[in-house]
Amino acid sequence: MMLFLCRNHLSSLFPNPTPWFDLSQPKIIFSDIKAGNINALDDQHLRYIDQKAFHLKYEGSSIRELAKILSSKAKTETEKARIIYTWITNNIAYDVGMSLNNIDLVDVNPATVLKERKTICSGYANLYQALAQEMGLDVVIIEGTATGSSYIVGDTAINHAWNAVKIQDQWYLLDATWGAGTVTETQFRKKFNPYYFATPPEQFIFNHFPADSAWQLLANPYTRENFEDLPDVSPGFFQKNIDLVSHRKREIKMGNQSQIILSVPQKTTVVTALKKNNQNIPDHYNLVQKEGKTVTIQSTFPELGKYKLDIFANSTQSQDYVHILTYQITATSINSPFPKTSIKFQENEGYLYTPLTYQLPNHKMVEFKLKVQNAIDIQVLNTETNEWTQLTRLDDLFMEKLKVGDSPVKVVAQFPGDPRYWTLVEYN
Repeated sequence: MMLFLCRNHLSSLFPNPTPWFDLSQPKIIFSDIKAGNINALDDQHLRYIDQKAFHLKYEGSSIRELAKILSSKAKTETEKARIIYTWITNNIAYDVGMSLNNIDLVDVNPATVLKERKTICSGYANLYQALAQEMGLDVVIIEGTATGSSYIVGDTAINHAWNAVKIQDQWYLLDATWGAGTVTETQFRKKFNPYYFATPPEQFIFNHFPADSAWQLLANPYTRENFEDLPDVSPGFFQKNIDLVSHRKREIKMGNQSQIILSVPQKTTVVTALKKNNQNIPDHYNLVQKEGKTVTIQSTFPELGKYKLDIFANSTQSQDYVHILTYQITATSINSPFPKTSIKFQENEGYLYTPLTYQLPNHKMVEFKLKVQNAIDIQVLNTETNEWTQLTRLDDLFMEKLKVGDSPVKVVAQFPGDPRYWTLVEYN
């Protein structure tokens, strides 16, 4: 999944020499800009407005006509601002071909966007502004830098456009482009995302840096250096109430003893994916462990160099893992991989103390020591000889010193009400 930009620049938000309406932005006194209270918006009512937008069909290309139809379904400023967002994101596709090849030739006039039903980011922003103004709302177009799929840290060029809309004398940020879907490789994938309507400013700043700092809507605006240091996070990071305990910068160095620590809700599990030069590194070069609300991620590396670490999370309410966070890592040391661990291991807050290497020493004594919440029995299984050895239990801690041969070994566990043994950890 990738969030997308309008490539490397916006030559103009309005390339047409004779636009259909007055393109001047509302006169804003920046000292009077006040960020809206996101909690004041009723999510349930917004979803009700979404349903109206989803079922509203319009085949024409008249801004005034569409605005009149939308206004018949929305009365308050909140309803109007939302129904415009939802209708646009549900009906306008992102034009990947134009974004990649001929951005300067794209006609982003609102009427053209409405007629063609596809555009780039500036077209989304223009159409939102045109409909909002026609419906009596104050709205601005904001230019700036967004950290989408083609963003390179250090590139200060303006590459994206979004909006702010005024609701009951307070301003709210929105990005209809990112709300419409995502780009996978060179294909647009339509997927309505309500997160980018009235996104809290303290979250929006993680991937949107306006050219005018006033439109951060933050009491203490970020500098560009602050912005570029921020980790690459997705909406799921905030929606799942995840927080950074360590490593609050996008680019980090990691060696053998390095750990990334996150705070996550009780029923949330985390998985990772490590890549180098877009090539997947085997999963067990990462070790993810959970104690209470703390997730610890350790990584080892097959060679020195640059890596990308993607982190995903789910919860018992949703079994689908969503991207939450990406780090750019410089490996400062190399080492062998960790043992392979299962989701069952993390779901039961497994924590492995020893051994921490995938390859066990042949015909030597090895101490197995791990903590697994809810387990009633843990055994070490020789997968070739089918020899089982029970670990000694002390509360949630299980341990034993065993002599291992040269066969693969699994650590398996049994849980209450289930006669089966589940694989927790695998060694070669």
